[in-house]
Amino acid sequence: MKLVEKTVLKYGAVAIAVLLLLAIKPALLALALVSGVGYVLLRLNVFGRVGYSVRVKFLAVISAMTLLFLFATLTSFGSMDSMHNQVHILQEMETFYRYLDVDGDGIPARTLPGVDPKGAYFTRGSGHDRFGRYTEDADLYKDVVDRIARKIEGAAEALPAAEIRLADEATVGLVTVGGCGAAVLEALELLAKEGITLDYLRVTGFPFSTAVEEFLLSHDLNIVIEQNRDGQLKRLLLLETAVPKSKLSSVLDYGGAPLNAHVVVEGVRDRLGLVPVEAG
Repeated sequence: MKLVEKTVLKYGAVAIAVLLLLAIKPALLALALVSGVGYVLLRLNVFGRVGYSVRVKFLAVISAMTLLFLFATLTSFGSMDSMHNQVHILQEMETFYRYLDVDGDGIPARTLPGVDPKGAYFTRGSGHDRFGRYTEDADLYKDVVDRIARKIEGAAEALPAAEIRLADEATVGLVTVGGCGAAVLEALELLAKEGITLDYLRVTGFPFSTAVEEFLLSHDLNIVIEQNRDGQLKRLLLLETAVPKSKLSSVLDYGGAPLNAHVVVEGVRDRLGLVPVEAG
């Protein structure tokens, strides 16, 4: 038996043994047994008459299966702990209500299907109250809708914080979103070489946090740079913040190609009424 086979078989026995000990799902256990059978066949040199390359390929498959199942088993422990905690909490509850907000944050609890009979709930597409019961009562329906509004409003400060970069004495801010950020940052450097100092804000979530509104209100002008034909980001800023329309201007680029820093530079110059700087 070649050295490669001996080495893999030596450590393969340990891996399969650990896998069998950790297997907590019938499917993993069955596949672990398949790997074990393959290992035993190789160990007994049943394939001694088969060519070396065939034995190595078979061994590689068995080894890959063993590692895959071992990884799957180990990573399942976190979810199993979560399920165990959920079962414990459900057992302490008298009744589980899918739409009931118990702590006032607008976010009701959810359960994993099949974890505990108490976690099951009936849902419907028509109107329901906070207990999931059918209703045509306006007040009960509004109660559910208002709870959803609280959930959305509370998400503003839970989302990733907006990316903000401030320069000394800047009165104009550049506002952008998503993948436009890299081109806008490059444009900031190019404009800085011309003596144009600007602040920077990249929106990272919606609804907007208070930091976004504060940034907009603190500048005389905010140039919103985006790749949406209708200027969607600017429209949302007008709708969802207290910034006056006079403080917002747009630079739009929606030709289908990634945003270019020179497009941003030219757009900013145009909005500020500046003459392009001649090279050289």
